[in-house]
Amino acid sequence: MNIKNVYIFLFDGFSDWEISYLAPELVKNETVNLKYFSIVG
Repeated sequence: MNIKNVYIFLFDGFSDWEISYLAPELVKNETVNLKYFSIVG
């Protein structure tokens, strides 16, 4: 099984509804590793 990383960039002004439909479906998939990140500064 080839696991793929999917990165979601959380930025200033990000609205949670923008990814709320996609993220749960990605989490269900066993071949996807979902990661969130942001820049602190």
